[in-house]
Amino acid sequence: MSKLHLKLYISGYSLLSRRAVTNLKQICRVEFEENCDIEIIDVIKSPQLAELANITVTPTLVKESPPPIKRLVGDLSQSERVISELEPDPECPY
Repeated sequence: MSKLHLKLYISGYSLLSRRAVTNLKQICRVEFEENCDIEIIDVIKSPQLAELANITVTPTLVKESPPPIKRLVGDLSQSERVISELEPDPECPY
């Protein structure tokens, strides 16, 4: 399995942000055996990165690779949905 490259856009140290970070780390550890690169981007500290990525709401998780790129919004507490979105697409040719 290709290593997952994930970016999690959060807004400061809010409860929703903390939940999203905790849930994502748990999912990666348990389901993907830590085969994930996670970059956490605080849009309050780095608004230009959020603007470049066209992030309008937080928390937003962006799966950059392997393709296809996907976005998930929320605290990532629906782990089954998150896992299904992060798993590689067997139909994807690359």
